[in-house]
Amino acid sequence: LTCALIDMPQLLILDEPTNHLSFFSLCQLRRLIANCSDTKTTIVLVSHDIDLLNDVATDVIHFRDHTLDYYTGNYNDYKKVRRERIAHQLKQARYQDD
Repeated sequence: LTCALIDMPQLLILDEPTNHLSFFSLCQLRRLIANCSDTKTTIVLVSHDIDLLNDVATDVIHFRDHTLDYYTGNYNDYKKVRRERIAHQLKQARYQDD
């Protein structure tokens, strides 16, 4: 992360970056992500920290069954749209069964 603060790369991949961080370090991480966003750095973030995802994500890519599904917005937006898609698919399946 220190290198990213200095170099500001075009792509930054973060896998569970909040694990074992102190509160101060977490604040620095959030500042880094905000700075990268300002410089148009693309960040690929894998995390179980839903608060972080909701605060910083602008897009969500869901990988399931060898397929990537793209959603705009943060994690809560993703969950809402995904529920709507599943409900729509279930309605279509019921309609086809009738």
